[in-house]
Formats: sequence, structure tokens, C-alpha cells
Amino acid sequence: MPTPSQLAYKPVAYRLPQELWGEIIASCPVPDQLSLSLVNKSLQLLSIRYVYRTVVLESPRSVVTFCRTVTNKKSIAPWVKSLEISYLPRPLSGSNKPLSSFYRLVAKAFQRLSNLLSLRIAASQEYTEVLRDCHFNYLRRFKTTLDFCPLLVLFISRHTALTDLAIEVQLHHFFVQRSLTSLHLQSLRFLKPLTNLQYYRGRSELLPYLVQSQVPLRMVHLELNHDSLKAVDATLTALQTYAGDTLEVLGCYIDASWSLDLLDAISKKLPNIEILTYCNLVGSNANQHAEVYNAFTKCVANFNRLKSFFLIQPGPFDYSHMDRAALNREFKTMVSWGVRCPSLSFVTLPNGMQWTQDPSCTYLWIPHGEALTCNPQIVHWLLSVLAKKPDSLTSRTLLRHCRNISSSWSSSSSSIPSSSSSLSLSLSTSTSWPYGSGSGFGYHQQPRQQLQLQQGGRRRLYKRTTDSFRKDLLDLNGNRAGVNVNVDVDVNVDAHADVDVDVKDDLTNSNSNLYAKNVQPAEIKRISLVEAGPGGRGLLQRGLSDWLQAPTPDEELLEMIPDRYVGF
Repeated sequence: MPTPSQLAYKPVAYRLPQELWGEIIASCPVPDQLSLSLVNKSLQLLSIRYVYRTVVLESPRSVVTFCRTVTNKKSIAPWVKSLEISYLPRPLSGSNKPLSSFYRLVAKAFQRLSNLLSLRIAASQEYTEVLRDCHFNYLRRFKTTLDFCPLLVLFISRHTALTDLAIEVQLHHFFVQRSLTSLHLQSLRFLKPLTNLQYYRGRSELLPYLVQSQVPLRMVHLELNHDSLKAVDATLTALQTYAGDTLEVLGCYIDASWSLDLLDAISKKLPNIEILTYCNLVGSNANQHAEVYNAFTKCVANFNRLKSFFLIQPGPFDYSHMDRAALNREFKTMVSWGVRCPSLSFVTLPNGMQWTQDPSCTYLWIPHGEALTCNPQIVHWLLSVLAKKPDSLTSRTLLRHCRNISSSWSSSSSSIPSSSSSLSLSLSTSTSWPYGSGSGFGYHQQPRQQLQLQQGGRRRLYKRTTDSFRKDLLDLNGNRAGVNVNVDVDVNVDAHADVDVDVKDDLTNSNSNLYAKNVQPAEIKRISLVEAGPGGRGLLQRGLSDWLQAPTPDEELLEMIPDRYVGF
């Protein structure tokens, strides 16, 4: 046994335990692992197990290299835990002799992978011949894009311990194998139930054969076409019977038009799912979207725990058509769904719009995603909605986000369309003042102080009720004979249709139109000072200065409102 003094002269690398070296090598990229394997035999043994733990082969040449290595060096094969073969098949001309020798080499290498846990094959159909005699004792995950055939059925039946099974359909093959032939249907009787299955993706016709007893199935993605829609009821019944309590995620991908009956059947047989995806791969128009919305409105109340609903189709998406009327219609639809299904909080629609429910307000749904950056009208509409619910946490966060977007538009000289319901509080003069030139409430010689003054006025005007605002002005008016303050007020016409827009209203008058209609400052879009009597300007300045010293609890929220919309 070496003494401590002898150990002191050894490099640090020799004093590290093998477990620590294993952690170091595992965190290195594959090229570095290969370099470490060339240092000495000890590091080679440690590195090889991590180099070959996960193998991804993306060309026939790499497949040949890997198979020859595994075949010639038997010590490497047991370390392979995950294998993926993924490349586009290329037709070969001439003799099939090179082709057959290639697949014989692959089959021979597969026989040596005794500890394989995960296998994915996305290549030519000839790989089914490779799988003919393969059996992996520890295989738990199998994914493939190979067309469904009897050899594939036999391979699956030999691996009943599978937890993840995905028979994926490539897009360029999706419309080829539309229905199962009689030979395929006969081979289904050889399928054995997978009692440990937790994830499935593939044709809906296969699932009733794989699920024939209670299984811990949590996620299912069904690929449907016009023919399989006729038999989808058997699939949903199997899921209801044997996985109704554990299933959380369900996806349906169909290459036909929307099936309204399918949504109703899902809601009745699988009411406990949390995530539902319904994808139309052939596309649809706005009228068809409306039909799907109406169908889902009728059945959404059947879901007990639905959190997310993805109603999607292939893009790209054009958001230029999303005007105020279209947004209002979608908003009302989201509110309707949220009322019927309180657990629902996220929805994606076929036109690309994404909606999220505010966690503190059932009736507040907010669009988000790329739509906000593609169409300024959506942001403008969003601000008008958030202005009515300023206390929600989501409103505060999104108003800050909208401020960043509007700043980017301002820097690029983009114009934002106006809207009659946007929140805009502005305080500015429209006449020349006898006490100095410039606009605003004065302080034109000190721009920074002027900005603070205006921000203070904005905070206070937003929070105060019309009654208290009028009272403050009356108090100011009582201190100086003949002083009045006349303002031009733009009111949210959606909230008070009987109040004229841009009406000239003297707030010091007891017959004030705003005071009589009980209009709240949150509903006021713009206040512009029209005129003031002698001393009125100074009194109003002092009033705003006093308000600035006492910011309201909503100060943070109000500072998030983009200056572009406020008008300062």
C-alpha cells in the first residue's frame, strides 16, 4: 500500500475515485470522451461506456461503421442503451446483393445489443427484415416510422414489457397507407397486450388490441383518417375501460375534415383528461372553425380536469385579418368555454391565436405568442381589455410586455391604429399661456421635473373617482375668485355610450356631464386642458404636485402603461 508521501507525488487525476471520473466523463461531449479514451486503458474503459451509451446514426455509412465496431469488439455492445437510426431512404439501382449484405450486417449487430433499452428506427422499410428475429430482453421504448406490417406486429408482440410505443407516420407517407389491408387485419390477432404501456402514438385501430386490461397509460396520440374515424369508437371505449383514470394527454391527428362527433365522444368517454390536441392536417377555413367552436362549446362542460385545448392545423398563419370584431368574437368564445369548464386555462385555435386565462379572473382571457408582435391592432385591443381589469397579476405583466413592444414600434416609426376603447390619459395644453411658452403644465425649463409631474398626475387621475377629482378642483377654485379649469375629456364609449366623445366639460361645474354620468377615471381615455381662468394653471400645477407626493398603490401598474398610449 503506497504511503501518503508517495501519493503526494502522483498527479491529481490518479487520486480521483472512479465514480468521480465517471461523472466528469458523462458531462463531456462525445468528441472529448473519445479523446479521453486514448489517454490510458483505465480512462478508455470508463469513456467507452459513455461514448456508446446513446448512439445516433444518421447515414448508411455511420450504420456500417457502428455495426462493424459492435460486431468486432464484443465488449462494446453491452454498453449500448439507446440506439437511433434516422436517415432518408435512398433507392438503390442494380443488383440487390450489396443491399442484402448491408441488412445482414445490421441484423448481426442487433443480436449483440443485449442491454438495449430504447430503439428508434426512421429509415427504409427493409429494416423490418432486420427485426424479424430480434429480441431485446430489456427493451422499454420502441419508436419507428416503418409502415405497419405483420413483421412489425410480431416484433412488438415479443416485447410485452414496452412502456413507450410509437408507430409514427412520416408526412410523405401519411396519405399512402390510408387503411389497413385484410392481411394487416389478420395479423392483428397476433398482437399481445402491453400491460406496462404508458405512452402510445400510432394508428387508432391498433390500440384496442394492445390495451385489453388495466394499464398505466398516461399519454396517447392517435393518427386518424376517413376510414379509421368509423372505428374510433372502439378505441375510445378501450381507453375509457382500461385507462380512464390514468390517461392525462390525448391527441388526435386527422387527415380529413373536422369531425364534430369525435369531440363529443371524447368528452363523454374521457372526461378526466387534462390536455386535448385536435389537429386537422388538411387545413380548414373560417366557417369550419366556427362549426368546431360551436361543437366544443356544447361538450366542453363534460370535461372535469381539462387544462389545455389545442385546436390546430398546419401554418403559416396570417394575423393581419385579426381586427377588433374578430378579437371580440374569439374573446367571448374563450370566456364561454372558461365558464363551462373552470379548469380550462390555455387554448390554441386553428388560426394560430393562443389564449390564456388569467388565474385571478375567470372572465379575463389574454392573447399571447407571436400574434402580439405581428399585428399592432392586437396589442391595442389587448390594452383596452386590460384597462378594465388593472388589478390582475397577468395584466401587470403583460402591460410591461406591451410597453416593450410599443417602444420597438416607435423606434421603427411604425404607426399603431387608434381604437375607441384604448386607455389613454394625457394632460396637455391647447392654448398659449400668458405665463410662458411651451406645452404641458409648465416647467418647460426643467424637462425632468415636468415628466415627473405628468406621471404623478397620471397616477392620481387614474385612481381617483370623478367625485373626488371634481372636489379637488372645487377646492382649488374656492381659493381664487374667478378661477375655473375646463378640460376636453375622451370617454370609453363602450362603457358609457350616452356620454359624448371629446365633449368639452367644465369639471368645476356642478352640472358636469362626467359627474352626472358617474364616469370613473379608469374609463377616461384622454384629458386635455382646454382653457383656464386667471391663476388656474398655477393652481392645477400645485394640485398635481401634491398628488405626486402621495402615489397610489397602483403606481407600479400605471407606470407599465406604454407612454405611446398615455400620450405624454
